[in-house]
Amino acid sequence: MQTEKTTKRQSRHKLGMIKRAIQNAVQFDDWRWFFVTASVILGLTFIPIYVGYLAQTPAQNFAGVVYDRQDFEVHKATMVQGVQGHLTYRFMFSTEQGSEKAVKGFYLLLGRLAGAMRLEPTFAYHASRLLFGLLALVMIFRFLTAVFPDIPARRASFLLAATASGFGWIMLVFNWQPTAQISPIDFWLIDLYEFFSLVTFPHFSAVIILILIIIMAFDHFLTDRRLVHWIQAATASLVLIAFHPFSIIIADLAVAGVALGHWRANRRLDRGIVISGLLLLMIQLPLLIYNELAFSSDQYWEQFRLQMVLLSPPPVYYLLGLGVLGPLAVLGIRHVWIERDRLGIMAATWVVGVFGLVYLPTLLQRRFTAHLTIPLGLLAVMGVRSLFRQIPDDQTEQMGSSLRKWIFPLLVGLALPSSMYLIAAGSAYVNNLPSELYDPAPVIEAVDWLGEHADIDQAVLSSPRTGLIVPGRTGLRVYIGHPMETLYYDQKTDTVNRFYSKEGMSTEERRAFLETCGCSWIIHGPFEREENGDLQLQSLTELHLAFENEEVRIYRIDLTSHSPLE
Repeated sequence: MQTEKTTKRQSRHKLGMIKRAIQNAVQFDDWRWFFVTASVILGLTFIPIYVGYLAQTPAQNFAGVVYDRQDFEVHKATMVQGVQGHLTYRFMFSTEQGSEKAVKGFYLLLGRLAGAMRLEPTFAYHASRLLFGLLALVMIFRFLTAVFPDIPARRASFLLAATASGFGWIMLVFNWQPTAQISPIDFWLIDLYEFFSLVTFPHFSAVIILILIIIMAFDHFLTDRRLVHWIQAATASLVLIAFHPFSIIIADLAVAGVALGHWRANRRLDRGIVISGLLLLMIQLPLLIYNELAFSSDQYWEQFRLQMVLLSPPPVYYLLGLGVLGPLAVLGIRHVWIERDRLGIMAATWVVGVFGLVYLPTLLQRRFTAHLTIPLGLLAVMGVRSLFRQIPDDQTEQMGSSLRKWIFPLLVGLALPSSMYLIAAGSAYVNNLPSELYDPAPVIEAVDWLGEHADIDQAVLSSPRTGLIVPGRTGLRVYIGHPMETLYYDQKTDTVNRFYSKEGMSTEERRAFLETCGCSWIIHGPFEREENGDLQLQSLTELHLAFENEEVRIYRIDLTSHSPLE
């Protein structure tokens, strides 16, 4: 009898070992597929940059990015402040002396890390883009693994989340767009598309990592009521506010979706759900108040906020920009509500909530679309599943297993073209040496000289084009350089154009401007001479030539001497 029991126990043990071995093999195979796929995705994001460096010549220096160079220069300038030891941000693209604020924390910390490791800022930027991009993809895959136990659905939803785009490529083929001044959002609305985010900014990847940590930790807390999970969600939300304050709205919207999903799944709303959600909001409140006060504490930060205008395009652009994901997500929303799927309801709340936010009367409308392909990809796969469940079994058999096998690859293929066009077109464009992505070598030489010889608290007068690159290479402030980071940009653009134009200002007007602009140095190079005539700045005795090469002169401003123009 004892032998029989022992034999049965040994059999169950062997069966369990075999089952665990199979599960481990499936899990290993799944993660191997992920890392190969993630490597391909991240490799694609580097192709245009690689082409840019290959096309670089001794006379033309590649900027290091292909998309959204203006914001890249802002982030690089913030990193330089971090290298200098700052943990607060001051205006770099304006001479106005606004107070320093604890904003842009991600790039300040990245700069401090780059400085400690003695890394060049552009290299550190792309290294962090690769690292945080990989971590973001890991988190997306983990999240979708919790939603989809079956591998085909999980992989399809991951590919949609990480690479999907809209019908912009079709609009290009037919040379059509609803409004002549607005091109398809597939190619400029970075926030909405996870792939576009991976191509451009590392902080976007950090943001989605934190949002998914908040979602998963809060869902676990509502499931097992372990305090450690609530603490994880709260901590991640505070870091998120420090890195990117606007994104906490998206995270809190998703948290509300998690609570709604638990209420729907359990068919009751207990006090624990409400209290834990309210406590999460309360712990965020001090930082949210700080950010609100930071942007309204003085006239300069208030002006900065007013210039951050990111309005939504007409609704038809969103419809086309969602592509095949849009209608399938609608089916998915219906499906997850009927099936009481917790995380599916969270995704539905995220999507529906965003499209309630993008036309609210705020200046940051399209910011709320950030990372939307993640919940859309989840819901689209749910929508496909719901279609198959509505088809009778006999018709499903007639359709054959091949349709089931190929439906997800077909879906991914329909959502992929605009993302691939983004890489191909970006590579072709940068290979033609466009002036906005390449800087003349003499300009770089002059700017670097200035960085070595100017005091760190001094400011520089130049054209907006030159001013864009000065802070990120030198840590110096400029009078003008970035449309949103330069206060009163439009007025300053007009003033700078008149200053550099031979007939734009009188002698006394130039002198008066130099006395009020807050600058210690003037750059006069190819960008300052464009369409402005041959102004001879050396005839102003207030200016003393400090540097000169074949294309650029740098003058030091000395307001103690006055002499009329000759």
